[in-house]
Amino acid sequence: MKKFIAFVLSAMIISSVVPFSVTAFAAESKKAAVSETVEDSFGLNSQELVVMSTTEPVETTAPVEPTETQTPTETQKPTETQKPTDAPKPTQPHTVAPVKKITPKKVTSLKVNSVSASAVKIQWKPSANATSYLVQCAVMNSKGKFSGYTNIKTVGAQVKSIKNTGLAPATVYRYRVYAYRNADGYTTRSGDAVVTAMTKPGEVKKVISKDKSDKALTLNWSKNKAAAKYYVYRAVENSKGKLSAFKLHKKTKKTSINESGLKSGTVYSYKVVSVGKKGKYTTKSNGKSHKTMTKLSSPEKFVTKGVSSKRITIAWSGVRKAQKYELYKRSESSDFKLIATVKKRTYTDKNITAGKDYVYKIRGIRVYNKKKYTGLEKLLSSATGIKDMGKINTYSFLSKALLAWSPVEGATGYEVYVKRNSGKWDKVDDVVNCAYLSNKVSGKVYKFAVKPYKRIGNDKLYGKLAAAKVKIKTGTLYGNSPRGTWVEVSTSTQMMFMYVNNKLYVSTPVVTGNIGDRATTKGVHHVISKKSPARLHGSYGGSSWDTTVSYWLGFTSDGQGIHDASWRSAFGGNIYKGNGSHGCVNTPTAAIRKMFGKAYVGMPVIVY
Repeated sequence: MKKFIAFVLSAMIISSVVPFSVTAFAAESKKAAVSETVEDSFGLNSQELVVMSTTEPVETTAPVEPTETQTPTETQKPTETQKPTDAPKPTQPHTVAPVKKITPKKVTSLKVNSVSASAVKIQWKPSANATSYLVQCAVMNSKGKFSGYTNIKTVGAQVKSIKNTGLAPATVYRYRVYAYRNADGYTTRSGDAVVTAMTKPGEVKKVISKDKSDKALTLNWSKNKAAAKYYVYRAVENSKGKLSAFKLHKKTKKTSINESGLKSGTVYSYKVVSVGKKGKYTTKSNGKSHKTMTKLSSPEKFVTKGVSSKRITIAWSGVRKAQKYELYKRSESSDFKLIATVKKRTYTDKNITAGKDYVYKIRGIRVYNKKKYTGLEKLLSSATGIKDMGKINTYSFLSKALLAWSPVEGATGYEVYVKRNSGKWDKVDDVVNCAYLSNKVSGKVYKFAVKPYKRIGNDKLYGKLAAAKVKIKTGTLYGNSPRGTWVEVSTSTQMMFMYVNNKLYVSTPVVTGNIGDRATTKGVHHVISKKSPARLHGSYGGSSWDTTVSYWLGFTSDGQGIHDASWRSAFGGNIYKGNGSHGCVNTPTAAIRKMFGKAYVGMPVIVY
C-alpha cells in the first residue's frame, strides 16, 4: 500500500513539472526593432533613414531533471537504448549574435574644383565605410548671412564630385557634405565637411575702342550688373612686333577709360575683367579681350621739291610703323582720288596742266593681322605756272651788293642765296619785294641767287632759281661813306634800307616820286624835320593836297620826306611809274613807325 501511494505521488510530481518547463521555453522574450527617422532639414529630397537595434535574448529557465519514477510524455519518447524511466534533456533555446555598428569617416580634401558664373563643381576624397553622400547648400544673403541648408543631391559611394548648376552670378554658396553608411538594417552618419565658393560675375558682352588721335584712344565696354568693379589689363606691342604679357593697367567702377600718351601706329590689347565682391569674398571673370591699333601719325613734313609747267615733285618725311603710303590728289573742285601707293617717300606727278592749282593728301598705311590701318592725313597745295626768274640786276657800293629783279608772275616771295668759299648755296634772306641789299662783305666777286616761290598755306611752291655775280666796290657813294645810322633809298628797286650801328635795321618797299619831273631827288640828304603827327599840304600841276600823316622825316627844303601813306594798299614794284608820289618816299606804316624811333635830325638819307 505504501508503495502504491509513493508511485502515485511520483506520477503527480512528474505531470506537474514537465508542462511548466515547456511553457517557459515557449515564452522566450523578444524585443521589437525600433526605427529612427532621420529627416532632412528643408524637406527637399528627404529620405527616411531607419536605424535598427537588436538586444541580447533573454535566457530561459533551466529545465528540472526528471526522477527515475517519472514517465516521459509522448513527445519525449526515449530511443531504443533509453530506459522508460529516463527523463529527456530539454532543447537549448536559439540566440541572435549582436550586430556591430560602423560609423563612416568624415570626408576629406573637400574643395572647389571649378567655378563659372552659373555653376560650382566640388570634389572630395572617398570616405571609408561610406555607402552614400548627402550634399547640402546654403546661400549668402544681402546682409552677409547664410540661409539654412537645403539638400541638393545624394550620390553613391563611388561618386566623389558633383556640379551644382543654375546658380546666380557673383553669389556666395556654402556646401556641406555628409558620409552615410546604410548596412545590416542600420544607418550611421559622419560629421560634416564644409567648403565655400563664389560664382564668377560673368563677362562684359562688348568692348570697343575709339581713336582720339594717334596717341590717344577711349576704351568702352557694356555694363555687367553683377560686377562691383572692373580690372583692365593691357598688353603692348614691342619693337619686334610682338605683344607683351597682360599687366593690370587700371581699376575702375566706370565702363570706360581714356588712354593718352600712347605710341602712334602701335598695337594695344586690352582685357576687361568683371570683379564680383560680397563681404570678404571676391571673384573675377576670365575677361573679355579687345585688340586695337593707334592711328599712324601724319608726316611731319610734306613739301614741294620741284615744279615746272609739266611736273610737280613732292616729298614727305617718314611715319613710324608705316609700311607704305597712299597719295591722293584733287584739282579745283574735284574730289580726292588715289593716284599712287608707294613705299618711297617721294613722288613726281606728271599728269598736270600748266596754270592749275592742285591739292595733295598723303597718309601712312600699315597692315596688321591682315587688317589695314590708315594714318592721319597731311595736305599740300601746289600749283604750276610760276615762270622762271628773269635777269637779276646787280649794283655795288660801300662794300655792299644790291640785287634787283622784275616780279615773277605767281610768286609771293623770294629766297636769296649766296655762294661763298665753301662752294655751297647759303640762304641769307627771304623777301617779298624784288630787291635785296647785303651787309658789307669782304672779297671781290660774290655769287648770288634768287628762287621765287608761291606760298600755299604753310608750304612753298618753288620756281626755278636764277643766279648772278656781283663785283664788290668799296669807294664812296656821292663822295660819302656813311657810318652809324643812316637811310638809303633805291629808286630803281623801289626799296628803302635803314642801318643802325652799321647793321641793317629795316628793309621795306616804298613808292618814290612819280617818274619824270616829280622824281625823288637823288644824292646825299639829311633829316631836317622829325614830327609825329604832321600836316602835309600843297599843290602841284593843278592838283592840291592837305592830309595828316602819323610819322614825318623831312630831308629836302622843297618838302620831300619819308612818311606813312595809309591811302596806299601796295608798295614797291613799278607803281612809281605813273602813280608815284609828288617826290616823297611813301612807306608802309609798320616800317616808318620802326624807323621813326631810331631816326634823328641830321641823319643821312642817300637816294640813288
